[in-house]
Amino acid sequence: SVVSKDLTLAIAWCKQAAMQEEFNAIKRLAYLYKEDEQFDEAIYWYQRSYEAGNSVASILIAKLYDNMDDVSHAYQWYEIAANHGYVEAQTKIGFYYKQQEQYSKAVKKKKKAVAQHDDFAISLLAACYMNGQGVPKDSQQAMDLLTMCQLENLYIPLDMEDDEDEAY
Repeated sequence: SVVSKDLTLAIAWCKQAAMQEEFNAIKRLAYLYKEDEQFDEAIYWYQRSYEAGNSVASILIAKLYDNMDDVSHAYQWYEIAANHGYVEAQTKIGFYYKQQEQYSKAVKKKKKAVAQHDDFAISLLAACYMNGQGVPKDSQQAMDLLTMCQLENLYIPLDMEDDEDEAY
């Protein structure tokens, strides 16, 4: 197809520039490989981009591993991205901790995301308070968080117990 040929040509041109350590070409090449569903190559070039100082690449690598069902590597890169302050990564790490029933660690990551007004993290933290997971059970704190969601027109899960399972 024309798109496939264009993508192949774009990859070839970008790769030449990327081999010269051209920062923008490295980022673009990773993206092109992702679009072409060559995920191992995309990860390789995103890692090069990350090593060159592009912290955004950490979340992109995490998502690629997540989409490839490589939980171990996804977790590793989500942790890196969370340390760079990416709210989505902080929420995802909190979700991983909750799955492993490490509730206090989950709450810690969710609170970081809540501080950045992440709607999903706010609702997840409310569920933790509602169920006493990682924090003392506190219905008032849960309601305060849910009120914050409502006031900011944010996501409120209908089933407080299983909200993460349906969201990811």
